Amino acid sequence: MAARRLMTAQASDARLLADYGDPQNWLISPIYALRVIRRRRDLKRTLVVRAIEATRAASEVEDALFALAARIRATAGTQANYADAIAALARAEAVLRSREEELTTEHAEQAARLSSLDARLSKLEAESAKARAEEHAAAIELASLQAALANQEISLKRSPGGSDAERARSLNRTRQ
Repeated sequence: MAARRLMTAQASDARLLADYGDPQNWLISPIYALRVIRRRRDLKRTLVVRAIEATRAASEVEDALFALAARIRATAGTQANYADAIAALARAEAVLRSREEELTTEHAEQAARLSSLDARLSKLEAESAKARAEEHAAAIELASLQAALANQEISLKRSPGGSDAERARSLNRTRQ
């Protein structure tokens, strides 16, 4: 029931914000529709501005919390009953900093490896493209030679004169 009231309240708030008004009668409905379309466009622009403001406000809240924590820590560091907690916090920060340095170093090493692999891959892709082009050229040359050989064989079979030995020699010269 509470959810239904919340949804009803949100719908009512949306209607008030939209400020569409109510259509007066059916004759001016096209004018009302135009008004609704214009208002929606204005609301979209307002929404973009509000989203930017919300992001900025969240950043300001985070900065304020950080400043508050720094002041609290400075004040707590001067009091003896918080000394153990502050010392434990300092140790945890030191561990986190060392882990961050290790991760940063490892990330740099991985980036260097990735760069090296990218360079090798580019080189291999270029070699592969060159080999494919050479293979294609060789296939075209082979097809051309096979077609010439087939034409030569056909012409030798059609020629009435000459012995089989002469035809074989002619074919051998063509193949060489």
